[in-house]
Amino acid sequence: MQRKMVHYFFTKKIIFIFFLFSYFKSILLFNIQSFKGFLQNAKSKKIGKPHKYFDPDQIYILERKISRKLGMKKCLISAHCIHIVFKKFGIENILHIGISVDGKKESHAWISTKQKKYFLSRNDEFNETMRIS
Repeated sequence: MQRKMVHYFFTKKIIFIFFLFSYFKSILLFNIQSFKGFLQNAKSKKIGKPHKYFDPDQIYILERKISRKLGMKKCLISAHCIHIVFKKFGIENILHIGISVDGKKESHAWISTKQKKYFLSRNDEFNETMRIS
């Protein structure tokens, strides 16, 4: 029982550090590169070896905590970070980008895995225009 807790503690720290680097890289790419270059970076990530200690729901919860602390309000950057981290830890996922159904000039990004969708709070109001796996 004690051994499992140690793994959980270190697993959380590894994910936290990887998210920080992913956020800084995503923000940098988003501000410097074109939108096309930003998306190309998301497409170029290879899926890593699956690990039994990395639960997608726990990764998502940790990302939400980090994004709140950093004051991140852009769904595209958050979804890009989760996409990168999920791929790094062997979790197959798809990054979706959509535009508003009602004709407003709004967009939204969300992530889906085989089991669940993340950032789902608003994506029923958006038509999917792009899918990156």
